[in-house]
Amino acid sequence: MKIGKFLIGLFFCSTSIFAEQDLQGLVDQLKQYDDPKFQYEIGYKTSARILGSSPLLNNPSANQYVSLVGKSLTKNYQLNSYKWTFSVIQSDDINAFAASGGFVFVTKGLLKELNTEDELAAVLAHEIAHIKFNHYIKVVKKQMLAEFTSKSLNEKSDSQLEAMSNASTLLLARGLDKQSEFDADKEATLIMAKSGYNASAMADVLSMLEKKTIEKTQSTSFLLTTHPHPTQRLQALGACCAEAFAGEAHKNDKTKTRFDSSLKTKI
Repeated sequence: MKIGKFLIGLFFCSTSIFAEQDLQGLVDQLKQYDDPKFQYEIGYKTSARILGSSPLLNNPSANQYVSLVGKSLTKNYQLNSYKWTFSVIQSDDINAFAASGGFVFVTKGLLKELNTEDELAAVLAHEIAHIKFNHYIKVVKKQMLAEFTSKSLNEKSDSQLEAMSNASTLLLARGLDKQSEFDADKEATLIMAKSGYNASAMADVLSMLEKKTIEKTQSTSFLLTTHPHPTQRLQALGACCAEAFAGEAHKNDKTKTRFDSSLKTKI
């Protein structure tokens, strides 16, 4: 089953996701969601839903390599508030996504389109940025306030944690706003630079996605429903990061060799 179909199905099967509560109860909930430990629990439940649809790639070495690259990015950028987990999903869709609390997923389909470790770092850094900025948590908190204000909190939920994991999963199906995606692209270049990666690889990944959208392949259909068009992302990235890209070597033979031997030949 495609991960996109599963998430979209969950989105249309759900309406209001939060239990009835008074204003003080809502305030207490909102404070709790700022706790990294609680965010981890939310992300864990969200990840379980994802993996229930698309299992992990049965390739320990590939998962280990992706995890090593991801954890080096978070360590060098001093993002130590979360228990970071990086995993490869057995899906032909071209996509990557994150769950709150430090969970990052990349599909086999996307990995097959990458050519260097720098490009892999760009993909992972983008998702790391979403978690760093608490993009998903912030959107769901806004939704909670909106539902409370409109008096539409009319469905019972098993628990606060269950409600939040439902909301986080729905966001993966609906996508974030454009500015959040642009901000994650920009931050990704800074995260990459801290680990010595070529920041222009972010533009290389977006150029690849742009070509894939022109081909109108089924594998990018879900990506386009949850993200701005790659052309828009390239324009936004170029406007803010042209100086960072200037003068950088386009190729890194060391990471290219490591990428080929650790991943490219194994998926």
